[in-house]
Amino acid sequence: HDPAKGVRLYTLGVSRVRALASVGAARSAASVSGLYTILSPRRCPKDTYAVNFGQPWTPMERSSVVCTRCPSHTTSPPSYAGIGVCRAVPGYTGRDGQAARPCPKDSYKRRVGDMPCLRCPAHTVGKLTGADRITDCLAEPGWTGPDGYGPFDPCLRGFYKPRPGSHACTRCPHGSRTRRVASVHISECIPGPGFTSTPSDIVPCPPNTFKPDEGHHPCSPCPRGRVTEGGGANSSAACLEP
Repeated sequence: HDPAKGVRLYTLGVSRVRALASVGAARSAASVSGLYTILSPRRCPKDTYAVNFGQPWTPMERSSVVCTRCPSHTTSPPSYAGIGVCRAVPGYTGRDGQAARPCPKDSYKRRVGDMPCLRCPAHTVGKLTGADRITDCLAEPGWTGPDGYGPFDPCLRGFYKPRPGSHACTRCPHGSRTRRVASVHISECIPGPGFTSTPSDIVPCPPNTFKPDEGHHPCSPCPRGRVTEGGGANSSAACLEP
């Protein structure tokens, strides 16, 4: 190109920028540096979009892109595009160009975009809203297994697990067991024959008492004048004459 023409074009560019600045700071194009920005409009940076996307541009206005932050919990790559380029971040969902909402508890979403949140696998629970990975889905109480992928197994009889997570099930106190698999609380540990419960533990029947069946009820005293050889008697036959 003719250097003289280039100089005239640059001068016109500066004048145009000054005119834009007088209209408003939002279109000030402060980053203009002569011919380069005239031929190469700047892109909006990551997580922003072009407010004036789609408006007619003259060559001298190409550097006057006005960028603003994407709606909450959305993201965008560097671009010249409008608000539709802002998409929900992982853990959030919603239409492109709109503020996103968190995935509800017991669900997750791994990728950027408007796709729906996925439910956690069976026998798992989400530990929070806005989960962005399957490993945020924890084995539910009464079940155990690796976070997210499993496989998940119920606690066996005689075991319980009160909290979500990959940790092992807890064995019932000595002398008790659960009546079903996948038990959640220690209160499901039922004292067996010869044992009874206190507010905090499972204990053997005291000396001179017995209990032939399972349950939380108290041990029965031996017939008058009879004694046991120790605690934990599970039959009246253990009550002997001294």
